[in-house]
Amino acid sequence: MRGTLTAPAAALVVLLWTTIAAATSPAEPARPSIDDVYTQLAEGDKVTAYELLVTMAEAASDEPRVYLLKGTMERERRELSAAVDSFAAGLAVSDSRTSDAAALAYELGVTKSWASDLDGAAAAFQQALRHDPAHYVARVGLARVLNWRGRLEGAERHASTAAANEPGRPDAHAILGHVDSARLSTDAARAHYEQALALAADHAEAAAGLARLDELTRHTVTLTGGAQQSTGWQGTGGVAYRFQASRAVELAASYRAAGLELAEGAVDGTVSHQATAGARLRLSDAASVGATYGYVTSSDTSQHRVSVDPAWRVAEWLALDATLRADLGQDGDVGVLGRLGAVFIVDGGLTVGGQVFHYDDLDTFSSTAVAGYARYELAPVWLKAGASHAWLPAGGLTTVNGEVGVQLSRRFSVSVAVGQHLGAFERLELNAALTARF
Repeated sequence: MRGTLTAPAAALVVLLWTTIAAATSPAEPARPSIDDVYTQLAEGDKVTAYELLVTMAEAASDEPRVYLLKGTMERERRELSAAVDSFAAGLAVSDSRTSDAAALAYELGVTKSWASDLDGAAAAFQQALRHDPAHYVARVGLARVLNWRGRLEGAERHASTAAANEPGRPDAHAILGHVDSARLSTDAARAHYEQALALAADHAEAAAGLARLDELTRHTVTLTGGAQQSTGWQGTGGVAYRFQASRAVELAASYRAAGLELAEGAVDGTVSHQATAGARLRLSDAASVGATYGYVTSSDTSQHRVSVDPAWRVAEWLALDATLRADLGQDGDVGVLGRLGAVFIVDGGLTVGGQVFHYDDLDTFSSTAVAGYARYELAPVWLKAGASHAWLPAGGLTTVNGEVGVQLSRRFSVSVAVGQHLGAFERLELNAALTARF
């Protein structure tokens, strides 16, 4: 029929039209490749390299190195959340590629440690080791995180394995030095640090650990003496001892006497003696708890005291502590003391603290007190000033005090303090202290 194309002719027309359209249409831009990224990096153009990586990631690239490079660049820019997402995305496409998966898991662990997610960092390092048990830096990273968390046995195990696998690398030896330092095994720690420095003379971590060893102390003894003036001058004196049994356990004991005669007629019959013994257990890097038994006696009474003292480091700039104490007198009277304290660490050597107390003898006597202080350290000198006020049945009691201290050497320090009590029990107090650490 006239005006009608046969089937072969129609097919020819379609082919011609398709060819013409393809020839006249703009060409589709080439997709970037990982080689393009390396080219830009070699030319020093990190901006373009990162833009290419973003484009490839948005296109759901199945190349693990895209996510490895993207995450590394994001971490360098302190975009830690984005870096974590990139490394996780890379792991999702690299299950069958052992070396890529190990590298991505390791970088994920480093990033999580930068973000202070130590549990997440440990899990990522363990994942890297599942892909590659011989991954040295992943095992060292795991040992380092475990040491930070106070898990010394695990830190020692992994650092020892890393050191045995690659004895010529210094990092694992430095970690072993940290572990022994935490255990207060200074000779063993020194040997590990020196071994690390023998392998790399400029190893900063080992050098810093070795320098800190001389500052480690297991024993602290403080001698105090002073005088207080109310109706006359009376003396006070005491000794306190602390023993760091391990990284986790500290033991303490103290003795103090007050009301000692310094001048004839000064003693009013209220000479008192107080002895305490206790321990503090470190539960984690941020938490500890202490328990103390005390016995107080004077010429006309005696009292047993038992207290529990938890403490928490909430942040780098804030720490909280508390006390719950029960007192049992010789006549059966029971008293309860509750205390809550906070310490704020301010830049520039300034520390500010405050406390609230409440005491109740469960019968007739109760009191509340507040106290605050500021301490400024300008090594080797420190200055401290404070004030407190107590609401007592006999009236209010306000105290102002000041202290000046000097660090004489790495082992010894001295301080002098003056306190003035105003109100219900007015008196002046002078005290001096000598502290030795060894």
